[in-house]
Amino acid sequence: MRRKQMQDELGLSDEEELPPDAANGGSSSRSNNSAGGDNESRARIRELQRELKEARDAEQKAQESLSKLQLLSKSQTAILKTSMSKKIQQKETLVEDMTNVIKELERKLTEAGVTFDAYSVPESARVSSGQLNVAGTPSDNDGEAEINAMKTEMERLIEENSALKKEKAVATKASSTDSKPSPPTDSSSDNTVSKAAVESVEAEKRQLMRQLKEMQQQLVALKSAAPPPPAPAQAPTSVSESTPSAASSSSVEIQALKSKLSAAESSHQNAQKTIQKLERELAAAAAAASRTASASEPGSGPAQGPSKLETELQSQLRDLETRLAELQTQLEQQKCDSQAKMTTADERYAKLKATAEGELNKIKEQAKKAILELKRKLEVASKGQQRKQAAITGMSSQLRAQRADLVALKSQVTVQQQQAPILAKQLTEKIIQRVQKQADAMAGVVDNYKREMKERKRLFNLVQELKGNIRVLCRVRPISKSEVAQGSKMICKFTPEEITLTGDKGKVKTWEFDHVFDMNSTQDQLFSEVKPLVTSILDGYSVCIFAYGQTGSGKTFTMSGPPENLGINTRSLQELFERKSDRMKEYQDEITVSIMEIYNEQIRDLLAQDAANTNLQVRQGPTGNFVPGLTVVPVQTLDEVFELIKRGNKNRSTHATDMNEHSSRSHSILSIQLKSLNIVTNVVASGKLFLVDLAGSERLSKTGAEGQRLKEAQNINKSLSALGDVIAARASKQKHVPYRNSSLTYLLQDALGGDSKTLMVACASPVDYNSEETFCTLNFAARTRSVEMGKATKNVAQA
Repeated sequence: MRRKQMQDELGLSDEEELPPDAANGGSSSRSNNSAGGDNESRARIRELQRELKEARDAEQKAQESLSKLQLLSKSQTAILKTSMSKKIQQKETLVEDMTNVIKELERKLTEAGVTFDAYSVPESARVSSGQLNVAGTPSDNDGEAEINAMKTEMERLIEENSALKKEKAVATKASSTDSKPSPPTDSSSDNTVSKAAVESVEAEKRQLMRQLKEMQQQLVALKSAAPPPPAPAQAPTSVSESTPSAASSSSVEIQALKSKLSAAESSHQNAQKTIQKLERELAAAAAAASRTASASEPGSGPAQGPSKLETELQSQLRDLETRLAELQTQLEQQKCDSQAKMTTADERYAKLKATAEGELNKIKEQAKKAILELKRKLEVASKGQQRKQAAITGMSSQLRAQRADLVALKSQVTVQQQQAPILAKQLTEKIIQRVQKQADAMAGVVDNYKREMKERKRLFNLVQELKGNIRVLCRVRPISKSEVAQGSKMICKFTPEEITLTGDKGKVKTWEFDHVFDMNSTQDQLFSEVKPLVTSILDGYSVCIFAYGQTGSGKTFTMSGPPENLGINTRSLQELFERKSDRMKEYQDEITVSIMEIYNEQIRDLLAQDAANTNLQVRQGPTGNFVPGLTVVPVQTLDEVFELIKRGNKNRSTHATDMNEHSSRSHSILSIQLKSLNIVTNVVASGKLFLVDLAGSERLSKTGAEGQRLKEAQNINKSLSALGDVIAARASKQKHVPYRNSSLTYLLQDALGGDSKTLMVACASPVDYNSEETFCTLNFAARTRSVEMGKATKNVAQA
């Protein structure tokens, strides 16, 4: 399609061909060498270059993505493996620690003779026993040290008792051999009693020693039975807390036993001291007896001294026996107390065992659940790694395919680049030939253009007369930022000649106008529709263009516009000055400008020095209504017009309302008079152009007008109401048309009558908030369009 278009532009036929391609060494390869084909080749080259660039970019992006994915996959795999290994190692260590604790408890239970169900260690939880470190509490170590000290003390007491026994035997033997015989029954009985008392004390000591050893074994068993609190679980904390309390209780019992043993030892030492004293006295008595026997004669009666001594010794021995009996009673009492405490200790041990077994079972279950969870996470991670690897493999294959395509594209581009210079040269030659033909064909275009322009003007005026003298254009402004922020909705739909509006209650109505400009329309588009009407004043017609609508609907923007986006007023003057310049050899044009406003039904001259204090009146003349005393300024350049418009806008009355920050409080009228003298025919054509920016129709409840603004709004509504009455009277073809009811209608009487061309721009808001005002504006525009004005006439005269 593009090739055919190029052939048509260059005037080539399908049979025309370019010279053979010289890039192939003069080979006779056949190709379509027309200008269209050359252009297609160049387009193909550009397309291939673009595809090559896109392929390179895609290859680079794919390589970057592949590198990132590989790095990400490796790093994530390493991190996952490390974290999983650490967690598995921690769980295995925990299980192994629990297993070793269980083994230690089972061993101690076996030593204590308690029946239990042995626990078998799972293969996955086996660790070296060296990893478990079970340490006793400070109270347990202190109790064991005290027991060892008591054991050492008991052994020392046994040794001393043995030595005392030997000394007692020697002293008794010496007393029996050296002294004179005393009554054998009393002496032997005393020795027997002393020996029996000593043996009884030794037996009690041995029995006490056995009891202490048993208590020591039970305490060690209790200490070993208390497992250390494992870190992951919270429940064993109660066991570890209860174990120190049990050990502390045992330590208190040991302290009590130690104190009682110390008392017994003290009693034993006192008895030993008494025995030593008696032995010394016995030795002294034996010595005295030997001396007495040697001094006395043989056969004399027995001495009385030794008998008294023996009596005293026997009395002391009886005291010692009494003390030993008391000590034995205390030891018996201690034995009973120890047995009761051992019973209590057994009960506590049973409770601790049951608690430890329960907590151990909980720890086992937690360890099993943790291991299963870790296995599940490991499986998920493995599957994710497999998916990533598959994705990498797929991307690698795609990358290889893209590289192959890139190589093919490079080869194609190379071929096209070689052919491009020759094709460009051939295309240039064809274009030069075609341009030359077109230049020859344009020789008589200027004359044809002038003839066509005259015919077009004649046809346009005829069309305008057939359509009617009042044309209506509709323009809808865009939605403002404040309306978007308030959540306003658009209620308008557009076609080039129709506008449909949906009201608050679902009411839908459609209006038809000469042209409808939507929210995206530009000032250029609007003026292109107005321009032929503006230029008709060069032929002596009177033209009136006015903008109507509610406050804030875009009337001033349409008529005046900002400096960067000029409106109808300025564009009309630009067009007039351009036309004046184009026909200055045939016509002598004079342009004058006046600017006025109607404020509170008073006509003000905006070009006067004291514009605010001027109050002009409308008068009727032979050529129509006019305003006496109005400043009329002749202009020669467009810059002069801009200065006048700037001065008039400065003097115009504008104030802020709730609907518009720069609301026009008056009707602004830019009047342009043009007098054109045809130098050849000496005919003078007088044309007028009224450009009217009406003040906004508004509701007092919405604008928030008060005081002076309220008065202004009332006068604006009054003049617009009078304009509506005039339009209604003209539409219904009434005999009496109330032009004099308002200064506005009286001033525009010629424009609203039957000998001028009139155009209305209805400006509307597209949001639901202004739906009622938009309805009123469109209804008024529709009534205005129905008015039949009659044929417009030229104002021409012979000079």
